[in-house]
Amino acid sequence: RLPGARELPAERTAPVASLRRDVMLGNLRPRHFAIGAVVYGVGTLAGAAAWKASRAPPEANGGNANCAHDGCAFQSLAPTYDSKIGLSERLGGILGFRKRLLEDVKGKTLEVAAGTGRNLDYYAKGKVDLTLVDVSDQMLEVAKGKAAEAGHNPLILVADTQQLPFQDSTFDNVVDTFGLCSIEDPALALREMQRVCKPGGHIRLLEHGRSHHGYGLLNSYLDKRVDKHVERWGCWWNRSIDDILASCPGLDKVAERHHHFGTTYEITLVNRKTASASNSVTASVAASTSIA
Repeated sequence: RLPGARELPAERTAPVASLRRDVMLGNLRPRHFAIGAVVYGVGTLAGAAAWKASRAPPEANGGNANCAHDGCAFQSLAPTYDSKIGLSERLGGILGFRKRLLEDVKGKTLEVAAGTGRNLDYYAKGKVDLTLVDVSDQMLEVAKGKAAEAGHNPLILVADTQQLPFQDSTFDNVVDTFGLCSIEDPALALREMQRVCKPGGHIRLLEHGRSHHGYGLLNSYLDKRVDKHVERWGCWWNRSIDDILASCPGLDKVAERHHHFGTTYEITLVNRKTASASNSVTASVAASTSIA
């Protein structure tokens, strides 16, 4: 029986047998539709603003030569980004998901696609040696201002998740929240997270994509409109997080939750892959920039 589902009296089970077999109808309530609509609506508005910023002249985006891929979309949006998405995260329960994902993190920890540092309040003070990376220096400037208030002193670098400037097996934990939907090659990004994560270390993900539960109407809606969505907002909202995980062998799930009709994924993975013999790092080391 699904958590939260009501057990019907025996005399009432036969007329509704098909309903109980239908997982889609078993747990849905009006509040789920309302919350889902708010999350997607406000998220879409924020995405639209970001995509408009990406089409602006270089000066409008800060003229940052280090900004790569979709990072430039957030350069001019950085000062107001938190206020634009704050309401949707609060109403959709995202803040609670972030807290649960990160509250027990300890040791040397890398957060990729860190943005404005929306996770900083959820790392335990004095227990985490934190490094933040993002392709947008303007987003990281906002994160830098938050770090001291949150009681952290992280190393902050402008770097691409698809080409991380760290040796193999460097971190006890690697964290990514809502990055795989907009990174150009999410499977490559995940492999990079695995590469820099120590064997036995954890990769913690909070992502969104196509419904894990296979809700046909919802996934069909995402599929049919993905081209226009990418063109207008720069977000691949129909990516299969399950397929991305399957493309990276050696990562085992130790915790998994799904929210918002299965389109939000809260997952903790353990890295079972043995460290490679070579600890060479690409030329991206020299290209990375520290936010002092």
